[in-house]
Amino acid sequence: RLYVQEEDASGCVRFVNRAPAAMAVPSRIRTVIVADWDNDGYEEIFWNNIPGSNRLFRRLPTDDDWVQVHAGDAEDAGGYGTGAGVGDFDGDGRLELLVSHGESSAQPLSYFHPAADNGNHWIRIFPKTSQGAPARGALVVLVAGGRRQTRVIDAGSGYLCQQEPIAHFGLGALTAVQTVTVTWPDGVEHNLGALAIDRVHVVPKPTGVAP
Repeated sequence: RLYVQEEDASGCVRFVNRAPAAMAVPSRIRTVIVADWDNDGYEEIFWNNIPGSNRLFRRLPTDDDWVQVHAGDAEDAGGYGTGAGVGDFDGDGRLELLVSHGESSAQPLSYFHPAADNGNHWIRIFPKTSQGAPARGALVVLVAGGRRQTRVIDAGSGYLCQQEPIAHFGLGALTAVQTVTVTWPDGVEHNLGALAIDRVHVVPKPTGVAP
């Protein structure tokens, strides 16, 4: 299921299943990850199965709906995937994928790296608490090229796994952002303005600022 939040005629929020046929095919899913692996500014949806091929979907402005795309080696048809994690493990600004296996027998970890650098730009925001810990629950909003992108620094997302506490944004061919805003769980907000791209920005929580 892919539930989209909508409002009915009376203004009440409801969730409606909008999964296209290819996405609605049943499988034994363990972990779902939403991330922008190609840095084009539009997130993809990945999930791993146990057993069976992993699946990857994209939706670009030119697509009518979510489209299944070939995940290359990460389809991992023979793997019994359990947890999965995404992060920029080598610091090159592109996201990699780590998949663990072995529900009932030993299998190695799989590490998948993008096949080629497409030249797309990116920016990464690392919010921290006043004590210097990752700011789990923080909301990061970026505006670039007139589009708004949103990320949440979550505390977990899947079976036996947790994602990196960094908001990663692909920018495509854009060479500048208009603004980046971080909101901490207690309501404290910090507008960072137009930050430099193609780098990681560590953002400490402001002191002496009321929510």
